[in-house]
Amino acid sequence: MLRNASKLLGAVAVALTATAAQAQDPMITEIVDGTLTGGLPKWVEIYNPSSSASINLAGYEIVNYNNGGLVKSGFYPLTGTLAPLSFYIVSYEATTTTNYQTVYGAAPDFVTGFAGINGNDCVALQVADGLGTGAIVDVYGVIGVDGVGTAWEYTDSHAFRCASAASATFNPSEWTFFGPDALEDNVCGDVCETTLLQGNTFPGQLQTCGGGSGITVYCTSKVNSVSCTPAIGYTGTPSASAGSGFSINVTNVINNKNGLLFYSTVGPNGLAFQGGHLCTKAPIKRTNVQNSGGNPPPNDCSGTYSLDFNAHIAGGTDPNLIQGAKVWAQWWARDPGFSPPNNTSLSDALEFTIGA
Repeated sequence: MLRNASKLLGAVAVALTATAAQAQDPMITEIVDGTLTGGLPKWVEIYNPSSSASINLAGYEIVNYNNGGLVKSGFYPLTGTLAPLSFYIVSYEATTTTNYQTVYGAAPDFVTGFAGINGNDCVALQVADGLGTGAIVDVYGVIGVDGVGTAWEYTDSHAFRCASAASATFNPSEWTFFGPDALEDNVCGDVCETTLLQGNTFPGQLQTCGGGSGITVYCTSKVNSVSCTPAIGYTGTPSASAGSGFSINVTNVINNKNGLLFYSTVGPNGLAFQGGHLCTKAPIKRTNVQNSGGNPPPNDCSGTYSLDFNAHIAGGTDPNLIQGAKVWAQWWARDPGFSPPNNTSLSDALEFTIGA
């Protein structure tokens, strides 16, 4: 009987250990398909969501499924210990290169040895079995589906996650997608694309989104013709019912020039546009024209714009602006100091979700 009791206690201990391990699984929180020479840097961010327990990464492998394949294309046993609320960067590059470190100023935690993924490929965290066939713990993308044309495609782009736990089933609602080519710049190539990577991807940082309070600044402002950088900002909280109280503003714009806020409910962007970057994805909606005011001539950076977006929602002109909708917004203005077609000013952008 004592022997049976010992077996029972052992079984309970194993069950409790398995439950604890499951509650502390690492999770994928960001994925990047870079656009520098060779399509680099490519990397995946892994996060430990536990506030108290470290994770032994030797129990996990990162596995990629390329071009819609149902069978792994490559797998990599992880190493080391991931402390609570800490990050682990897996870089898909050759061990003889330093692409990730050159862009971000710090070495990744793990290098796979070659650039084994593109923006249509799935990446999974799996229980280590030495074969890349262990149980799936967390996943980006849908295994068996080629990502081209899907919401989660990240070709020359990136995506980041807002969730608190790993899941073996991919849930797009937990992710913010920026769409193909968001990190591409055909105007000045690697120089501008490095700036895009540094300003719009966030290794070692959790991002916020959703709920009407998760408001994120993203994308890159265009330096205007008087050498100022427009800076988007906000006050209040986006709401489908408040009628007012959420103002989107921008400072450091040229005085006495017409401008407007434009926005998308489809997604973000990062394409080269009018000498800067278009941060919202078509179809794009435009608000009424404003004047930036500020000092009398000559031109300086004393201008500002502001729009109460809750009042815009209440106006009822856009049926897509409902509770739970995501919005990506950017300020545009005239800038006669540049030659056409680049005689415009472009701010960075704001992502937010409309609350109740």
